[in-house]
Amino acid sequence: DGDLADDDDGVERGSFFKNMSRETRHNDVPTFIEILYLCGREPCSTLYKYAWALLWKCTNYIKLTIGYWDSTLIEAMEIKEIADRFDEDPLDETDRDGDTLRIMGVSHSLLWQLIPMGLPFAKLGEATNDGTTFIDPDGGLSGYDPFYPPWMRKRMGEGQRCAGLPGKRQDRDFLPSVGHARVYLWVWSMLKYCIMMALSINPGPILFGIFAIFAFPIKLFESLSV
Repeated sequence: DGDLADDDDGVERGSFFKNMSRETRHNDVPTFIEILYLCGREPCSTLYKYAWALLWKCTNYIKLTIGYWDSTLIEAMEIKEIADRFDEDPLDETDRDGDTLRIMGVSHSLLWQLIPMGLPFAKLGEATNDGTTFIDPDGGLSGYDPFYPPWMRKRMGEGQRCAGLPGKRQDRDFLPSVGHARVYLWVWSMLKYCIMMALSINPGPILFGIFAIFAFPIKLFESLSV
């Protein structure tokens, strides 16, 4: 009986990995060998579809670099599935979708460093994903903070003072008094990025002084709030 149970478990594990592999391959671009084989059968159609797929991937990567996570990018990067897979305690009812999205954005932005002169784009991706520029409310994610602070979200109605704020749709499902605003971290990350780029072009004591003036109180606040 024990041997039969082990065999059944082996079959189930094998089926699981086959299905997972089949699903992963369905979402991937074919390998170079597969492209050569398909080109021999339908060259025009294969090259067109391959070019379209690469363009779609490049478009998504540009959106990731600027921290713009719409529903297409969220689905393509499998944020929800990865967050659930690596959840240490699924029973605590605490979603980590926001943390997973930020980590995926920052880590994948490092790929720019493989391209000559791509370091500024890699650092831009780190900055924009640290506070995340935009998270689509229709992306099916939860467990992340709103972008704008409560005093702004209360004034986003039609005809009100903050009605024209860019990207306000991402805070659509948040109550006016819920969550810590990401915009402060986003502004600070972008300020660090701009100063760092300026220092790399023309280093000087003035820029170092500006960075120190802003960095000290912010780092002190972060250390006290932990």
